[in-house]
Parts: sequence; structure tokens; C-alpha cells
Amino acid sequence: MATPAQPNSPNLPPFGLLKSSSSFLLIPPGNTTVKLVRPVGDSVEYVPPPTGQGIASWVWERDPGANPPTFLLRAPAADLAAAAPLARWRGALAPDFPNGVVQSLSAPGTKRFAAFARALLTLTAELHRAKWRLGLTGPDNVYVIERDKVSLFLPDLGFAWLGLVATTKPNWLGATATDKPLWSEERTLRQYAAPAHYEGRHPALGASNPAGWNELVQQDLRVCARLLRFALTGDAGAAEPTGAKSNPVWRTIRDADAGKYVATDDATAAEQMRDALLTGLREPLHEPKTDPVPVKPSRRGGWVVAACLAVAAAVVGVVMFMKDPTPSPDVVKNDKEKEKDKEKEKEKEKDKEKEKDKEKDKGKANSSVADAIAAAQAIRDVAEKARKALELIQRPDLTGTDKAAINEFQKQTRAEVLAEIKKYYAAAQQGQHLPLKTQELYTLYKQFPETP
Repeated sequence: MATPAQPNSPNLPPFGLLKSSSSFLLIPPGNTTVKLVRPVGDSVEYVPPPTGQGIASWVWERDPGANPPTFLLRAPAADLAAAAPLARWRGALAPDFPNGVVQSLSAPGTKRFAAFARALLTLTAELHRAKWRLGLTGPDNVYVIERDKVSLFLPDLGFAWLGLVATTKPNWLGATATDKPLWSEERTLRQYAAPAHYEGRHPALGASNPAGWNELVQQDLRVCARLLRFALTGDAGAAEPTGAKSNPVWRTIRDADAGKYVATDDATAAEQMRDALLTGLREPLHEPKTDPVPVKPSRRGGWVVAACLAVAAAVVGVVMFMKDPTPSPDVVKNDKEKEKDKEKEKEKEKDKEKEKDKEKDKGKANSSVADAIAAAQAIRDVAEKARKALELIQRPDLTGTDKAAINEFQKQTRAEVLAEIKKYYAAAQQGQHLPLKTQELYTLYKQFPETP
């Protein structure tokens, strides 16, 4: 057997400002998983982001027996090995951006830059919907993963030092020369990304400033603009190059700095910025669909989301099959019968359109966040039933009667999931700011090929 790679090998850096060591775990049947280990101080707290650490299934978990307090993150070795620091990643694109300006919209570097910008601004939009900020996100702790699609790994998102004694402040909160051009905010305030951390601590959100959240959103968009600057030039504070006034990327950066992207009923400010940039680069606004990558549930509660996804996917498959069943080759109909069938199909389509209209009206009438939370909890409840059924059916002592009963139970569970997803989707579709677990389920649900 080959000797596993050593921690902190060249392919596995000590990720993030807070750093972390790494070790390999060989998980049967041969898959290799990396365990990142991050010790933190007594006054450092962590809240899991609604997006994971940029990837939904990548979240830190507290090691209950460790002293000092320690967090662990498990992820596929191949994905972590592909995680390139932003500075190294942009170096490979630099030849396509002489003087920091996109020269050709069809150049490979431009396509990769567009995919990075899409990932960055989509992630920012998802955080803003859940009232999260980007926190201490910068060139030193953004990692680009180019696999089936471009993803970002933000290992520090969700960590915050909440101590009161300045002398115990950790090193990663020490100011550097790049802070001002990147964040325009002191690190102790900038670290507060989660609502649980910034509420009551950030001065921009005081009772005397009702527009405080919008100000924080604009700060995040300026951070995004500076990360785009860095990807083009290697300098987050670089001035706009001469002659770049009409360049689509620099125009987007300039507009973000000026605060021109504002949330509407239909889109967040980050989505407005993303779509403006992609339109300028002549890229599709919606990312092409790819085959879903299996999500590895976390050790603590991750099976709930995985079970929701698995059961709901089965339901969608059943619904799609029922919508368009393949006729039996043994059935031969005359022309008159075929015409009758066509008329029936038209009537069915009309009924479906009426039902869709009813669902839309129902969604408008029940657009409260409370409805979305209740429906999401119902999905989690039936997912718990599905998990228990799966555990039971794997027991070796089951009789045929037992298995038949469990199969019938699973059918009923699928029907419950479908009904709850419809309620949940109607509420969530209204563009509300959804809380943590609700937003996570909605993000997963949007991956399905068709709304039930």
C-alpha cells in the first residue's frame, strides 16, 4: 500500500487565515477523504454558513474531546487537492489579461474568469438572502476548485473572535497593509459574517441606522469588485487601466464601487452585478446544468438534507414518468380513437394550467417566512421517517411481509415529501430572506430538473 501524503503537503496548504493541518483517511471501498484540523482560541465561535464553506456539504464540526477547542472538516481528497489559492489560480490566466484588461471574450482565460465571477457573485447572493456577509473573505483565503464546474472554498467563513480583552486577540485579526484597499473596514468588525455574530456588535446595524443592512451589502459588493480586480491584475487595490472605460469587466467594477447595484423584488444586488458582468462578457446568465455531484452528509445532522434530496428526487422521477408515460407497443388505435385521445390530452393540459394558476395564487397568499420554515420542517420530518425505514429494511431478520410493509410506508413517505415540497416551494419562491436550514433546503431543491 502506498504511503499516504503527509499533512500540509504542497497540494494541501494550511487553508485560510486561521490555518489548519490535514491528514488522510482511507474510507472503504478505497475513496480517500481528507480531514482538516483547525484548533482555535477559547473566545472563537463558529456558525455554519447556509452555503457551507462555499460547498454545501463542507462544514466544520466541533471536536468535542479536543483541548484547545478544535474544529474538523472532511472533504474528498481530489477536490481539496484541486483547491488553488486565488493568487496562484489567477497567475495561469494572466497572459490573457495584458495590463489587467480582458482582450478576447473567447479566450480560455476569459471563460475561466467568467466562471469564477459567476461562482463568487452567486455565492454572495445566497449569503445575502440568508442575511449573511462575506466576512474576512479575500485573496488570502479564497480557493478556486475547477472540476465539473467552478466552486469556491472559503475556509474561514463563519468563524469569529468574540473576546473582550484586546491582548487575547488572535493573530489572524492583526491589520495588514492590504486591509484598507480590500475591505475599508477594520478586521474585528469585518469578521462578523453570521447574523448571530454581527447583531448587537456591528455599529452599522444600530437602531439609529435603518439602512444599515443595505450598507453592509454594498460593502460586500465592493469586496467582490476588488476580488475581480485581483483576478485581473494581482492587486485588489489596482487602479483602472488606461483605456478600460468601455471594458465590460471594469465597467462592472466601477459600477459596484459606485453602489449602482441595488436589490429589487426579483433579484439581490449581487445577482444584478453578476448578470451585468456576464451580459458584458456574452456569457449565459444561467449556468448550464450538469449531473448532480453526490453530497456526502456531515456526521452531525447532514443525513437530513441528503435524505430530503434522495427522497424528493425519487418523487420528481415518479411525477415526470406519470406526466409522459410510454405507450405500450401492443396497443393499436384507429384514427378516430387517436383524435379523441388528443382532445383528452388538450383538456388535461388545460386542467394542469389551471392548477398551476391556483398554485401561483396560493403561493402569493402564503408568502410568509413562517410558512416556508414550517414546510421545511415538515420535509425534514418525513426525511426522518425515510431514514428509519431504510435502516429497518437493511436488517437481516426481516420477513417478506415486513419488507412489503416498509415498501408501502416508503411510498406514503414520498407522497408526503412531494406535498410538503409544493407548499415550501410556493412560499420560498417569493424571494424572501430565508433562514439557515430553510435556505439550504431551497438551494438543494433548485437543482431538480423540474418543479413538481
